[in-house]
Amino acid sequence: MTITNNLKQIPKDSDFVILDLETTGFSREHDRIVEIAAIRVHDGVITERFHQRVNPEREIPEKVSAIHGIFDKDVADCPTIAEVMPEFLAFLGKAVLVAHNASFDVGFIRANVLRIGGSLPFYLVLDTLKLCKDYFPGLPSYSQINLAKHFGIEVKKAHSADDDCLVCHELLKWIFAERNRTIYWKCPTCGQLVTDLEYKAVMFCPVCKCKSSWAKFRIIIPLLNGVIV
Repeated sequence: MTITNNLKQIPKDSDFVILDLETTGFSREHDRIVEIAAIRVHDGVITERFHQRVNPEREIPEKVSAIHGIFDKDVADCPTIAEVMPEFLAFLGKAVLVAHNASFDVGFIRANVLRIGGSLPFYLVLDTLKLCKDYFPGLPSYSQINLAKHFGIEVKKAHSADDDCLVCHELLKWIFAERNRTIYWKCPTCGQLVTDLEYKAVMFCPVCKCKSSWAKFRIIIPLLNGVIV
């Protein structure tokens, strides 16, 4: 698995699988997965979902259960990670993986695949935490819950793997929208908007022929429609 912030590395027409894990703690060596959720996205549309709670074969600390709401009784009859992981890897296929603070999720996936004696295919991984820092610098917090508040994204249940995937998907839309933003120039005389390419080609307004300096009228309009996620 390779975590990248370079969106140019992503092959065209890629599927994205946005994933989230809930665990018994923060240590990939000593703690275990209790829930896996993922959504497959193609051309901006969710096409498949994966959700499975996992028996960690150990007690879940009460302070951790208080965060994600999963208790021992909830996973007592669930399959173990040895049963779940092959199915989950099949779901991933050859997609580009996406997670918020991806090193956490990727680390747990890698550790558990090795623990059950499996081999991990190569994946490109996008980390929305790092990407948001790159594309939206200066925000007071880059936690997923605070980014959701900043962008007006609905959060139904924080630290629920299913809902966290949906929030992460919305963050990814904002990231691609910022990358694909369109630059316009506004004529200071008549208000006409022209694209960056049109302005650089003629250097005057195609409507009123104004040749005034437009520098302070450069505006940026993010495109939230038609992006690849």
